[in-house]
Amino acid sequence: MLRLRHIDGLGLDDIGEYLHVDRSTVVRVLGVIRARLTQETRNQLAAAIKLQPAEVDSLIRAMGSDLNLSVGRLLDHVERRLSSR
Repeated sequence: MLRLRHIDGLGLDDIGEYLHVDRSTVVRVLGVIRARLTQETRNQLAAAIKLQPAEVDSLIRAMGSDLNLSVGRLLDHVERRLSSR
């Protein structure tokens, strides 16, 4: 779903139609995915640079939209690697 939303640029209704699910399901699942991705990013970042949770949250807030753009680029990179196999 992340790929459909952020790489392919589909709207929520379009994703629901493509996956044969209701728009509310798409919204709910994307919310769960984003929450898991955010938590795992925080955990990995805290471990990698040895920061306290509050410091990681502050860093993520400071990065703001740059982090969203990086996630989009990461998804695009993963998609290209998977399709080249």
